[in-house]
Amino acid sequence: MVHIRKSSIVTRLILALLGSGVLLIIASTGLRFYYDYNLEMRLLDERIHEVQKSSIPVMESSIWLGDWDIVRVQGLGIQQLPQVLRVEVAGEEGELVAIGEEATEGTSKYTFPLVQQYKGKEVSLGTLILYADEGAIRKRLLGQVAVELFGQLVIILIITSILFYLFHRLAGRHLIAMASQLRVFGRERLVEPLVLDKKRTGNLEMDEIDQLVFSFNEMQQNLQYSFVELRQANDDLSSENRERVKVEEVLRENRAMLRNILDTVPQAILWKDRQSMYLGCNKVLAKSVGLDNPDQIVGKTDFDLPWSRTEAEAYRADDREVVQAKQSKRHILEPMQQADGVRLWVDTTKVPLLDEKDNVYAILGVYTDITERIRAEEEKSALESRLRQSQKMEAIGVLAGGIAHDFNNILAVILGYTEMAKEDAPSGSRFARDLDNVLTSTLRAKELVKQILSFSRQSSLDRMVVKIQPLVQESLKMLRASIPTTITIEEKIDQQSGTILADPTQVHQVVMNLCTNAFHAMENTGGVLSVGVKLTTLDSSLLVDGQQISPGEYVELTVSDTGIGIGQDIIDKIFDPYFTTKGVGKGTGMGLSISYGIVKSYGGTITVESTVGQGTTFHVYFPVIQEEEQEPEKSQDIPGGKERILFVDDEELLVALGRDMLEHLGYTVTGRDSSIEALETFMNDPNQFDLVITDQTMPGLTGTDLARKILQVRPDLPIILCTGYSSQVSEEAAKAIGIKEFAFKPLSISSIAQLVRRVLDGETA
Repeated sequence: MVHIRKSSIVTRLILALLGSGVLLIIASTGLRFYYDYNLEMRLLDERIHEVQKSSIPVMESSIWLGDWDIVRVQGLGIQQLPQVLRVEVAGEEGELVAIGEEATEGTSKYTFPLVQQYKGKEVSLGTLILYADEGAIRKRLLGQVAVELFGQLVIILIITSILFYLFHRLAGRHLIAMASQLRVFGRERLVEPLVLDKKRTGNLEMDEIDQLVFSFNEMQQNLQYSFVELRQANDDLSSENRERVKVEEVLRENRAMLRNILDTVPQAILWKDRQSMYLGCNKVLAKSVGLDNPDQIVGKTDFDLPWSRTEAEAYRADDREVVQAKQSKRHILEPMQQADGVRLWVDTTKVPLLDEKDNVYAILGVYTDITERIRAEEEKSALESRLRQSQKMEAIGVLAGGIAHDFNNILAVILGYTEMAKEDAPSGSRFARDLDNVLTSTLRAKELVKQILSFSRQSSLDRMVVKIQPLVQESLKMLRASIPTTITIEEKIDQQSGTILADPTQVHQVVMNLCTNAFHAMENTGGVLSVGVKLTTLDSSLLVDGQQISPGEYVELTVSDTGIGIGQDIIDKIFDPYFTTKGVGKGTGMGLSISYGIVKSYGGTITVESTVGQGTTFHVYFPVIQEEEQEPEKSQDIPGGKERILFVDDEELLVALGRDMLEHLGYTVTGRDSSIEALETFMNDPNQFDLVITDQTMPGLTGTDLARKILQVRPDLPIILCTGYSSQVSEEAAKAIGIKEFAFKPLSISSIAQLVRRVLDGETA
């Protein structure tokens, strides 16, 4: 017995055939029922129509004549018709004739009026009522359909069973066998070819099942071959995969090593695409731009990093140049702003990365922090500048000494002849006043020479307690004669401004430097030069040039002008040595620097306020000292004498001046303008002189050499050594030789008179 399973294709096929057959039979039977029912109903309608046509006229005549038997016979005839259940003839007063069974539910009712023509009018005789049983028609037809349908279903079931058996026998069981074969077929299990339990046809031709089995066996054999090849390929792939894993491991190690190298090198490394978008960097660059991980830079541009827009645009321009030229750009020295705010100097190199078609696809950049190197070079440059400055100052010192020597000789002549001329001038005359002015300027020039020597470290300056008001007024008086009348000078000087400890000549120099700068600022346009002196008190520390000026009382000197002003870009540099904005021949750039150094050495300071186009104001603060101003020494009587003096100098004018001055004092003077001639004169008669006055710097024999030779002959002979400048001898060295006095030129007549008298009288230390 065949086991039927719902999931088998045979079962589904048979059930499909069975279902289709049942549906087809039901549909055809329904159509037949519908057709037969309509046919029966049409026949019924024809019979009723026939009754209406043939029986009603007879019945109307019989009723009119009162022959009710004929009426009853007609009713019985109508009632015998198929499906007519009951016939009734009813009049106006009720039922007249009734033939057949009582009408039931489901019957149809047909009514026909009965009339008779009488005298041209219709006379109503009653109504013929017929009852037809349509339900009987349906029941009869349904019974016939049910019997026929049952028979057809039995036939279909039998045919289906036969087809099921045949299909299972011819195909189903073979398909099941092939399915079983497929279930045990696998890559690891090799099975025998499938052989069906069926007979071959006599002509040995293969039917569809045989062809399917043949193809199945070929497929099985091919799959087995394929499994073998697949197994070999799988083994090869496994081996290749193991090699790939090893290669990937090596690549990972190489990547890790490369990343380690990139993150270890001290240079910052970056790489970008053609549009200057970052593709990566190392940790040095990531840290400098404030990123925790180098991967965070991917997708950013230079404008997303903590660099200024100017720097970012410069970096972008370098990238474009490298891409367009396809060439490296090396040693780009440029500033860089780090995330922590520190600015660096970096040396950058950028190279293009080319593909196989020689097209640039990326940019590789490396930069090195050279800030320390730049600073070292700047320090080296500063040291070299200071060295040059030192050498320059040394040269200036030598030059200043030489100038001082010659200038002192000139001043000595001017001073000496002016003093003698003043003695002959009438007291109170204009001539005497002019000579006083010459003497004042000469003494100021003498002090200026002392400053030059101090600047060249050849002598020191003496500070004294002074008031600066007279010095300022004297400076303005001298300045008035040298500046044009388009510049107005305003004085705001408080005479009760206190005293300071300073060198008067240096104060005079500060005032002249500031006023000269103010004059140059208004030279082309004119204006107002305002100079003021007042006592001021600083209640809190004044921070100037990084140094604090202590609170206290100060004498404030103010110099203001209405000139062109000083720009904010250079105002911090005006006190730097050799910084100047003046044209050639109008300044060296040392005036403000020297003035600032002088005031700073006194414990004060200089501040400046300026507006371009409106003018500049300098404030000079001198610390006040609570001491009485030192009174100038009163002039003493000019002593004279009768002694014999040998006067030696290599300048003829100075020899003549010395002879005139000393002879004016009563002395007998022998003058010589050559140290060698002077020695010969002395050696001819060593006892003819009571005193020797000699210059230091002379050709042939210097003053000290001449003194040594004279003292070898007469150790008791007093000698005075005069000099305007000497780097070879000091006062201590001169006295160690035996020289009695050491004097700096120029000497006034009173000072030389007192000096000579003191030496001759043996009052020297």
